[in-house]
Amino acid sequence: MHSMRKKMRSGGHTYSNIQNGNASKIIENLQPDFKNKLIAQVYPFRALKASREELHNYYRNDPQKPFRKSFIAPKLKVLL
Repeated sequence: MHSMRKKMRSGGHTYSNIQNGNASKIIENLQPDFKNKLIAQVYPFRALKASREELHNYYRNDPQKPFRKSFIAPKLKVLL
C-alpha cells in the first residue's frame, strides 16, 4: 500500500445513475485481478475545480517520479 493511498484516490465521475452502476460494477469485476482492495471511487458529477498548477499533466511532465512508475503506469497498463 502506498503512502498516498488516503490522500490521492483514484476516482471517476458519472452523469447518471446508470453510468454510476456500470462504473461500480466494472470496479467490482476488476477486483479479483488485484491483490489489494481497489480504492477507486465513483462519484456523481457535480462540478469540477482546477487542481494546483504543479499537478497539471503530472503523468507526462514527471515520468521518472516513483509514484508515476509504481502506481499510475500499472493502472494504465491494465486499462489498455
